[in-house]
Amino acid sequence: MHFTSSAKGLVGVDITSTTVRCIELKAWRSTWRVGGHAIEPLPPGAVVGRCIQQPAAVAAVLSRAVAHLGPHSYRAAVAVPVSAVTIARLSLPATFNDADIAARLEWDSDKYFAVPFTEMAIDFHHLGIDESNASYQNIELVACHERWINQWVGLLQDVGLEPVAVDCESLALHRVLRFCYPGPGGTDLMLIDLRAELIAIYVWRDGVLGYSRDFPGEEYRQQEESVDIPGSEQLAYRVLSCLGLCGSVCDTSRLHHLVVSGDVPEDSRTLRTLLEQAGFAEVCFADPLATLLGSSSTHQRDPSSHCSSLQESSQQGSSQQGSPQQHSAALLVACGLAMWGQR
Repeated sequence: MHFTSSAKGLVGVDITSTTVRCIELKAWRSTWRVGGHAIEPLPPGAVVGRCIQQPAAVAAVLSRAVAHLGPHSYRAAVAVPVSAVTIARLSLPATFNDADIAARLEWDSDKYFAVPFTEMAIDFHHLGIDESNASYQNIELVACHERWINQWVGLLQDVGLEPVAVDCESLALHRVLRFCYPGPGGTDLMLIDLRAELIAIYVWRDGVLGYSRDFPGEEYRQQEESVDIPGSEQLAYRVLSCLGLCGSVCDTSRLHHLVVSGDVPEDSRTLRTLLEQAGFAEVCFADPLATLLGSSSTHQRDPSSHCSSLQESSQQGSSQQGSPQQHSAALLVACGLAMWGQR
C-alpha cells in the first residue's frame, strides 16, 4: 500500500514487542547511503503479539528513536505482519489495465477476502506475461484490513513522519535478502527471525514466499527454566524444535541459504553448529549494515574493511547496547522497508 515517491530517501520503521528499530537509506548510484540507525527499547506490554496495546507509549519511544536518528528525510515506511496480509498470485487477461484489474478484484472479492471489499486496503503488482499462456498476465495481490493500515499510518503521523508505504513484513525481508544475497541465494532460502516473544520462520522458493509461521516463544522459555544449560544452547534447541514442526517445507536439500536475523545472541556459535548438524550447509547471520556500508555495483566487500566503519555507524546511530553485528541483525526488516520504492 503506497502513498508517495521515496526518491528523497526513506526511514524504515520496525516495531517489535521489545524495541523500535529505525534506519534511513537512500539509493545512490549502484548502492545505498546509510543515513544512520536507532534502536530504542519499548516498555513491557506496549506491543503484544505484533499488536500495539499502548499507542501513546509506542509513539513516545518512536519519537525518541527519530530524534536520535536525526534523519535527512522524514518519509517513512512500516510493515504489517504476514499473518495480517493476504498475498496471492493471479492470472488475468493480458489486455487488462490497472482499472480493469481493480474492477475484477472487487467483483471477485469474495474469493479472496473474508471481510467486505470496502474494508480492505489493496495493492497489486504486475509480474509480467504468463510464460505458459501469452494471453494472460501474472499479478501479485497484496491486501489487508484497513484497520492495520490506519494504525500504522496514524502512529507515523503522530511523531512527525510522512507515511510513504505500509508494506508486508515478508516483502520487506525478501527485498533486503535479495540485495544481500544476489543470485540463487536470493530465490531459494530460509530465514529464521529471532524475537523476544516468538520465532518466525520464512521459506522462499524461486523468489516466492511459500511458507511462513510464527512460533510463540513463551512456552519454550517456561520449559527451559528447569533445565540447567546455557541460554545460547537453549535458544539453539528451541529453534531446532520449531524447524521440526515445519515438516518437509524445511527440506535442507533445496535451500541455498539459511539466514538468522533479529535478536541474535552474542555467542551464536552453538546455534550455528546445531543448524549445520541439522543439514543446513550455508548458515549465516544477517548483517545488512556491513553489506550496505561496503556494497558496490557487484555487492562485493572486503570483510576486513568493515570493522571501523560499522563500529562508527553503530556509535553514531544507535542508542541500544550490543555489538554492531547484533544491531545489524536486528535491523533486517527496517533495512528492507527503507529500500522500498528506491530501485
